[in-house]
Amino acid sequence: ENTRAVRRGLFETGLVVLSWFVLNIAMGSSTKWIFLYGQICEEGAAQVRTCQAFKFPLTVTVIHMLFSWAMCAFQLRFLRPRPTDKASSMSLKEQLRKIVPLSVCFSLSVAMGNLSLKYIFPSFNQMLGAMSPLITVALAVVMQRKRYNWWTWVSMPVICGGLVVCTTGEVNFNAL
Repeated sequence: ENTRAVRRGLFETGLVVLSWFVLNIAMGSSTKWIFLYGQICEEGAAQVRTCQAFKFPLTVTVIHMLFSWAMCAFQLRFLRPRPTDKASSMSLKEQLRKIVPLSVCFSLSVAMGNLSLKYIFPSFNQMLGAMSPLITVALAVVMQRKRYNWWTWVSMPVICGGLVVCTTGEVNFNAL
């Protein structure tokens, strides 16, 4: 019985990670497609159709955030077990102090990611995203005065070296 539960947990974890990976790539690629080929068309007088390119990355971000909010609200309302005591719920003041800063940072991250897709290809965007471990470690050292063991520092050139190799092979990358 215990082995079955462990297998089920591993399967669920793998499925969630795979889904996240596929959806992340699909979202970046479809956003770039919208910026390259998306059009807003209107029918004017005499049935003349005029079209212009879609160049509104922040609109895509707003739609993304609204959909994310709706899915979170659905999950909290229908899929999550209800807290039994008042202590497990956050007050509005706590939410403003703890959740809003994270929400603002996440929204800005998505907005800048969408804006970057206006100028670079999704493959290059993903490669730059691979720099997250280095940036995270650097910020923790600078802002929190955190110290890391030598394995962390040894792994950074491997990660960034791989990133440099990928970037030099990127067809659509120009250092100028």
